[in-house]
Amino acid sequence: MATAARFWTLLAMNDGGRSRLHGMLRLAVWALLAMASSTPLLAAVQLVADRDEYNLAAQVDVLADPSAQVDLEQARGSADWAPINGRSPVFGFATGAYWFRTSVVHAGHDEQRWVWLLPYALLDHIELHVIRADGSIEIRRSGDRLPFDSRDLKHRHFNFLIDIAAGERVELLLRVRTESSLQAPQLLITRSAFFARTHEAQAGMGLYYGILLALLLFNLIIYLSLREPAFGWYVVYVCSFGMAQLNLNGLAFEYLWPQSPLWANWAVPLTIAVGQTSMALFARTFLDLRKRRPILHRIFAAFIAFQLLMLAATPVIGYRAAILIETAGVLFIALLILTAAVLVMRDGFRPARYFLLAWSILLLGAVTYALVSFGVLPKVFLTEYGIQIGSALEMTLLSFALAFRIRDLEQEKQRLMQHSRDQLETQVAERTRDLNQALDKLGTLNQRLHEHSLRDGLTGAYNRRFLEQSLPAMLANCAESEQPLALLIVDLDHFKQINDRHGHLVGDDCLRAVSALLQGQLRNDSEKLVRWGGEEFVVLLPGSDRAAAVERAEQMRAELASHPSVVEDCHVPLRASIGVACAAANQSGNPEALLQAADQALYEAKRSGRNRVVLG
Repeated sequence: MATAARFWTLLAMNDGGRSRLHGMLRLAVWALLAMASSTPLLAAVQLVADRDEYNLAAQVDVLADPSAQVDLEQARGSADWAPINGRSPVFGFATGAYWFRTSVVHAGHDEQRWVWLLPYALLDHIELHVIRADGSIEIRRSGDRLPFDSRDLKHRHFNFLIDIAAGERVELLLRVRTESSLQAPQLLITRSAFFARTHEAQAGMGLYYGILLALLLFNLIIYLSLREPAFGWYVVYVCSFGMAQLNLNGLAFEYLWPQSPLWANWAVPLTIAVGQTSMALFARTFLDLRKRRPILHRIFAAFIAFQLLMLAATPVIGYRAAILIETAGVLFIALLILTAAVLVMRDGFRPARYFLLAWSILLLGAVTYALVSFGVLPKVFLTEYGIQIGSALEMTLLSFALAFRIRDLEQEKQRLMQHSRDQLETQVAERTRDLNQALDKLGTLNQRLHEHSLRDGLTGAYNRRFLEQSLPAMLANCAESEQPLALLIVDLDHFKQINDRHGHLVGDDCLRAVSALLQGQLRNDSEKLVRWGGEEFVVLLPGSDRAAAVERAEQMRAELASHPSVVEDCHVPLRASIGVACAAANQSGNPEALLQAADQALYEAKRSGRNRVVLG
């Protein structure tokens, strides 16, 4: 009878009793109520010597009080009690109050002072009535509407110390009323077991928040280095997500504002709103929705605007409405982000795969937590700590995704450098780019860094700094070995017209093509190609006299003229003017004079009509 009455009461609280089916159920329930006048108490929980912890929620009766007007005497005499039968005591965002009843018998345990614990941090009003065999009643009050120091033990979860003498039987009636999700798991535990449980929980929380802090600092350093907006939004999200978790698990109330219960309540929906806003901003930026999926970009923008509106409206609409909307918002943004990631991944955006893998786990945890709050899923370890587990896994997966991204960038740099180096240099570059080997071979790393500083980033040729450092030494070596040294300045004709007609990206492709072609004209490692600046290249030919240098220059000019650059099926003709200067074998030579002579010869080639070689 009581089970049927309880069934109807739950229906009336959740659905309002408006349908015809509910009317029929009401008649049936009252018919059953007429057949009985009381509901016996469940078998008492036995406190025996070999157990230090008891789950009271598994052996309680529950009584719904939709009007929140039932007092203790009315509750004790009610016939509407129903056994919970081991189900998770989670009732979602229910209205009114709920009563829970159980009985405890001290059956030989050494401990007489016990800790009554409710391991959930977001309940407004809690009253625990301890009814002893002599008829005396102790009323204990708690809840997050009271200052934190009102609790017997300074702990984030609600607790009371209860003395139970050997052989004594006590009846426990718990009344809970809250505007949050109503969850009432109850434990009776010895103090030693309580402190052991607390130590383990604190270790887990410390590990979790340590990971969160490491992730925040890591992404903050990346953002400050790269100024990539996605990392900036992710840092904001980690901060707001961490603060929301501190509020949800009671740590913020315990350590940050223990004397401000009003703010402790309002901080929950506000930090959730900020967290969802930053989550949406990060996902929208990382997936580049403005370019790839404009419609989704606008949906994200609307969600962000709504969350900002909620930040302003929360004090007006009230805590209950705000927390209901924000909890539902978790489900919406989870589905929205997953949809966006899947669509962008199908578009061929490779990083979306890593994003989807990492965030799907976190979003699964967030959705699980929201479903627990609504009473859809039972409150067990995996569902209660789904967000923490999911976010920790997400951090790890995003770290792998970042490693893959760095690896891809390194491989791309290797491909760009292969055309400007011979086989030995390529092997050295591959070894020096391997980060793991570089840690063990510091000398190889220094060589790579020095080589990179002397290379032009666009063409792969040596840069002007290399020429300034190497030309004096090359002149000295040639003089010592009694060999001539030829210096060629190659300047592309009408290169500005190529940029103006086809754009600078095509111009860059032409410069890379010219560099590759000139590099192919070099005959040995002693000959060097240098990008002097803009469209000018310098070719150093140790051992070439004036006649040989002119012949080599003509070969280069003709090779350029016969091989136009092909960009997007467009043939861009290449012409070059070349100035040649040569230091004799029996002269030490002057770098500035050699460069000036070649530059004057180049000027003469330009003035004489371009596309020619002039010896200075």
